[in-house]
Amino acid sequence: MAALPYMQLYVADYLADTAHLSTIENGAYLLLIFNYWQRGESFKAKDERSLNGRLAAVARMSNDEWESVRESLAEFFEITPTEWKHARIERDLESVNAKSEQAKAAGRASAAKKLSAALKDKPASALGLQEVSSGRSTVDQRSLNHKDKDKDKEIKPFAQTA
Repeated sequence: MAALPYMQLYVADYLADTAHLSTIENGAYLLLIFNYWQRGESFKAKDERSLNGRLAAVARMSNDEWESVRESLAEFFEITPTEWKHARIERDLESVNAKSEQAKAAGRASAAKKLSAALKDKPASALGLQEVSSGRSTVDQRSLNHKDKDKDKEIKPFAQTA
């Protein structure tokens, strides 16, 4: 998944939930949830040691520093030996992904409707189509995303053209 451009941060909820954390714990927690959001998935590793190393790196801490804050931050995640999962971020990611898929589907439907309307009112020749004996039409021109594949043409750099 591509990185999402923004994340909803419910400030009142965040402050209420994290009032007991130190400044360092707050910083580590924010780095964890920002990274989680940007990647769009939970923290996973093959074993607990690797997972803790990864979490420490994301929080920009040494392994010893991570161990000192791990217990405080663990309360915000659903934890197994190989995964840390954040329930609220998972819900928000599901919601954003559902809205995105809905918008994509609506866009495709709108484009199909516009194309259908454009094709309905125009003769084939006006659309660059040519009638063939089978009764079907074929494109008589290059598509918009056509790229020449001629490799025998010499391409000169800008500096040599004149």
